[in-house]
Amino acid sequence: PSFTQSGTYTIRFAVTDGEKTCHEDISITVYDRQVGGGASAYNQIQAEEYTDMSGIQSENCLEGGRNVGWIQNGDYICYYGINFGQGAESFSARVSSESAGGMIELRLGSVTGKLIGTCSVSPTGGWQQWKTVSCPVSEAAGTHELFLVFCSNGTDSDYLMNINWFQFSPKAAIT
Repeated sequence: PSFTQSGTYTIRFAVTDGEKTCHEDISITVYDRQVGGGASAYNQIQAEEYTDMSGIQSENCLEGGRNVGWIQNGDYICYYGINFGQGAESFSARVSSESAGGMIELRLGSVTGKLIGTCSVSPTGGWQQWKTVSCPVSEAAGTHELFLVFCSNGTDSDYLMNINWFQFSPKAAIT
């Protein structure tokens, strides 16, 4: 089915064996994909609160709550309606990696959209040994869909990293 409006929908699945019919109701919540009025890029955003993803899983985090893990080359997480206001200057993320690490590409609009920054993640010594990494960003102003696209750094590592949270820093005000 195609859901064109946000809200909660109930889908009923029915299975019959000719004599008996069993059914199960599944509720699906659809969020408005319209960009606007969303979360501030300058507040800490929990990685597991994505609105779309490919390939990842969430898991319990040693720092509390959950984190996004099982990240492989080409996986992504997406956040609708991230408000950059007048512009962002840098990106910070809480990450861990027991492998060779990789890179987080920051893209606007789609998985292949405008690249606004690339953040390198090196090994931290364990999947739950966390550190904060940062990188500069450019041309991020207004409200956008934000994609974090995960890339290998050329090694044969299967899993790249975990991510707990991220946030941007605003450009300094010009006086």
